[in-house]
Amino acid sequence: MGHIGWLWQGWWARRIPSGRGVAPGWTGLGALAISLLLVGCGGRVGAGAAEPARPGPTGASRGALVVRGHTQPIGGTLTGGARVSGTLYPALPGVNMLHLRIEGPGGRGAGVAGRLEVAASMPGMAMSPTMATLVERVGDYQGTIALPMFGRYVARIVVVTPRGRRQGTLTLDVPLALGT
Repeated sequence: MGHIGWLWQGWWARRIPSGRGVAPGWTGLGALAISLLLVGCGGRVGAGAAEPARPGPTGASRGALVVRGHTQPIGGTLTGGARVSGTLYPALPGVNMLHLRIEGPGGRGAGVAGRLEVAASMPGMAMSPTMATLVERVGDYQGTIALPMFGRYVARIVVVTPRGRRQGTLTLDVPLALGT
């Protein structure tokens, strides 16, 4: 008799009142039958156990949440009337690429070279601001920022140039868009 049968018989014998035993061969056969039953139904027992998972409209199995990255437009203003526009990609929790462009009050480039500092926080959340420094590349400011969760962030921005500092605010949205 194998070790499993011996263990099964020992467990079963302790639960049967004294004087009634179980033949050694039947305990091993019972354990084998239960094992085959569990393997046959994939270990699922209960309501819906026999129902297989069907792929959803996006090809994911039922119950899975599929979230895809997308480019999120952003904009704001700086002191002195300059406008800031740009994009956030992939607009998902985690590290995101931030591209910003600064335009002067008349619609022409502001012509500032330097660095742009970002401090993003979530209103109403007790969390420290997420900091990032963007560097100027070919008229745009580029860099990465880590946004820990879905939601709306208010970002304070400071542009530091040899001519001085400009300040402003942006709204960064990391939406949880379901459906499409």
